[in-house]
Amino acid sequence: FEVLRSNGSDPVYIVQMIFSVKSNFNTSLFLKAFNLMLDRYEILRSSIINDSGEPIQLIHEKVEIPVIFFDYSLKKISKKKEDDFREFLIKDFKNPLNMSAPPLMRLAFFKFSEADYRIVWTRHHILMGGRSIELLIREWFVSYEALLKGKALRFLPLKTYGEVYSLHCKKITALEGRIFWRNYLIPYLHAGSCLP
Repeated sequence: FEVLRSNGSDPVYIVQMIFSVKSNFNTSLFLKAFNLMLDRYEILRSSIINDSGEPIQLIHEKVEIPVIFFDYSLKKISKKKEDDFREFLIKDFKNPLNMSAPPLMRLAFFKFSEADYRIVWTRHHILMGGRSIELLIREWFVSYEALLKGKALRFLPLKTYGEVYSLHCKKITALEGRIFWRNYLIPYLHAGSCLP
């Protein structure tokens, strides 16, 4: 809710990931691999609107990620490149993401030399975290490698949250569920909580 009140301008929810590539790099294929992720995962195409104080998530059919390219390879002084890069990171971090305009992220490519690239992926924390971000990045890089080698991309079918939850519930008996929640809630019951 704080995000909607600030319309995404509070940088505490902004996440910057920096990827460093120390080899010849194909930015157009890397971007194509990312666009495959945009097409594949709804969460990456979402926006959040404020409807009379209630947040509503919208999933958009098609979105384009804002991308900027910087060629630092022409700059002679290494320190100047690093200073400019750090300055960009600070400005980018403070630059709000409009919560109602998907995608809630942007990419920046930096070419430091023919074999030194950095990619800055700036996104809003509301999109994902933890294990999901690790899986997405892995799939993004595997897709990039496949595109580089001209191999066919094969993705596993996605499961909805409902399918995953249903599978989880089938693994747990009713008795196991009661035992888990009873043990989980014991500290709250003894702390004078109003929980039943």
